[in-house]
Amino acid sequence: MRALGFAPTRFPPPRRASRVAASSSDDAASALRRLGLDARDAATLTERDVRDAYRATMRDAHPDAARGSTARALAVRAAYERAMASARDGTLASASDGDGDAFAAKTLARTFDGARHGFVAATRCRGAAACASSCVEAAPRSFVADATTGKARWIERDDFGDASADETSALAYAEWCASERCPEKCIAFVTRRQREFMLEVLENDDGASGVDAFLRELVETAEYVNGREAGRRRARARERDE
Repeated sequence: MRALGFAPTRFPPPRRASRVAASSSDDAASALRRLGLDARDAATLTERDVRDAYRATMRDAHPDAARGSTARALAVRAAYERAMASARDGTLASASDGDGDAFAAKTLARTFDGARHGFVAATRCRGAAACASSCVEAAPRSFVADATTGKARWIERDDFGDASADETSALAYAEWCASERCPEKCIAFVTRRQREFMLEVLENDDGASGVDAFLRELVETAEYVNGREAGRRRARARERDE
């Protein structure tokens, strides 16, 4: 088996102190999950535990493995570096707190907000001007072209509960149409905390091929866990109404 020539990754490093404190536990918990470790055990994990988990996970992710690929291997390597950095600076234990992992069921049980916050994977967006099915044109109240890159981005807002039912329905429909018509399928709707974490990933993208693969996995994970939590809440609401 040949050795992978991994370049040092910066995915995602603590670039902005104002957001590091809020996202560090999410970051570590996500890294542990990718390595097959349980964030609830973070307080007792050692560097050796992280290293052993990395080696086991890399055996399946390596391009020479039956289901491996370069993208998967790079993402696993990035997770390992994040987890090891947290283990060395003493912040790994924060991944075990109740609200550490924005994608964890335990966190969503307390913080689920309906997953109405849009996220645009700029790694795939063609750019508003070059896209024949531009989300910026389809839902101008929700998407805007970035002044620097020209790529679409979500307009974050806090007024989900302030609009009328008709306005909310019309806005949601426009957003759904924009998402469905996106040729690159780069629009997703997630919770606020999930969106913040994925924005950290984008902001620290250094062009490594594993970034887009990691974003795709995060979106798939978000869709699954958010759907499960929404279903759980609907079931509880029905039980209360009976």
